[in-house]
Amino acid sequence: MVKATEITAVLRCKVAVCGDATVGKSALISMFTSKGQKFPKNYTMTSGIDVVVAQVQVPETTVVVELYLFDTSGSELYRDSLAQSWNGIYYAMLVLDVTSSDSFEAVKSWNEELKKARLDRERQLKVVLVATKTDLPAQRHSVSLESAQDWATANGMEFFAVSALPPGKDIEGPFVALGKAFYKSYEEKVAAYTDDAATTECASVRSSQQVAHHATAVWLQWCCSMLLPAHSSRASKFYSTTRSGRNLLGKVG
Repeated sequence: MVKATEITAVLRCKVAVCGDATVGKSALISMFTSKGQKFPKNYTMTSGIDVVVAQVQVPETTVVVELYLFDTSGSELYRDSLAQSWNGIYYAMLVLDVTSSDSFEAVKSWNEELKKARLDRERQLKVVLVATKTDLPAQRHSVSLESAQDWATANGMEFFAVSALPPGKDIEGPFVALGKAFYKSYEEKVAAYTDDAATTECASVRSSQQVAHHATAVWLQWCCSMLLPAHSSRASKFYSTTRSGRNLLGKVG
């Protein structure tokens, strides 16, 4: 584990967390963010969307990805109003309950709705499929882990079988997978921009170091734009602190 003083960059990513009511989305998030210390004893239905920030340290790097988890209500009451909250979201966690076959069918519907909500229809979603309540006896399972794995594989998703019941089982996996995927995309975009800028005679970007810094600043502006409107004063303030590519730590708020 990298110490806080050794962190060199903090990236930010919006993640839609979707699934039917009572599948355990909020419990999973609570257990992950509390490091296994907080499990909700009583069920409380999420109203609309709750936003929770979870930090993921990318393995073998000094980079942290802050996942802005849009914990989405599974109730039909809020279904029609959710799409507008998903603008700019290209990362998602679909959650099913292994004791409910209906919840498995529902994640297929959620997946289609997320695709329709994309601003850029050409851009692929990065989605992980999570099966919860695997601690319950096998005779109560209505969804086989094999069928969930097969569907996930067929749709280009990573699959995780977890239990949020304390002390928790494999709950870190889906969050780390999304953090790693976002960081990989970051690396690829910065590398592509750097390669392009390095071959262009640009008076404002002369050295290779400046190119790298400029590329990082452009990427950070893109990351931040998913959280704040580009024209907002808060976004402008954030961009101004990152233009050199040196200060990658910033507040969104």
